[in-house]
Amino acid sequence: MLLAFATAHALGVLLATQQLGLGFDARVRVSSPPPLRPGAQGELSVTILDAPEMASPPLVRLSSTGVILPQRRLGEADVVDLQASQPRIRTRFFAPQHAGRYEVQGLVEYVTCEDDRCRPRRARVKWVVEVTAPPADPP
Repeated sequence: MLLAFATAHALGVLLATQQLGLGFDARVRVSSPPPLRPGAQGELSVTILDAPEMASPPLVRLSSTGVILPQRRLGEADVVDLQASQPRIRTRFFAPQHAGRYEVQGLVEYVTCEDDRCRPRRARVKWVVEVTAPPADPP
C-alpha cells in the first residue's frame, strides 16, 4: 500500500516538474551509432545509470526531423533486461536517404525510490546519426 501511494505521489510530482521544466537530474548514458549508408537500419539505446522503480516503468520520447523512427515512445516493452539494476532501452531507426549528420532528440523519464520517498528523474539526450554516401562507381 505504501509503495502504491509513493508511486502515485512520484507520478504527480513528475507531472508537476514537467509543467515547471524542473528536475533534469537523471543519470543516463546514450549509445553512439556507427556511420550508416543511406536507408540502412541502426539502433539507438540509452542506459539508465540509477535503479528505477519498476512499479513506474521508464519512458523515453524521441523526435527527429531526418531520421526515420518507427517508434517515438519507448517504455517497458523496449527494456532489454527487465531484471537489470541499470536497464537499457533500445529501438531501431532508419537512416535518411541523403548523406549528412542528423540528430535524434530524446527525453528520458523514470522514478527512483528510497525508503521514505520517491523522486521523478528526467534527462534530455541526443544521438548523432552520420549517414555516409555510398562509394562512387568506378569509371
